[in-house]
Amino acid sequence: MNYLGNVISIRVPPEIKREMDKLKDEVNWSEEIREFIKSKIKEYKKRKALQEVIAYIQALPTAPRGTARRLVREDRDNIGAEREIPARSFENCHGLRPPHLR
Repeated sequence: MNYLGNVISIRVPPEIKREMDKLKDEVNWSEEIREFIKSKIKEYKKRKALQEVIAYIQALPTAPRGTARRLVREDRDNIGAEREIPARSFENCHGLRPPHLR
């Protein structure tokens, strides 16, 4: 692939350069280094996004103790009432009917 862009240079120890020269017919070092740089950029972007998500989650207020239990209990109490799942849609999603709809 032909790239028109900025040129960067790096210094490597002489022994590494010798090893690279031995492999110059087998390895396209420019392309290898470009791909390495691209993957590093992608990795750092993912890491930064993850850090931002973690910071966002940590900034959220905590729910009072017992909230999850209360919400689950309320949801269970509502099964069969106004939140009943129609048999047809449940079957389409899961291929079987729940016991309370048989």
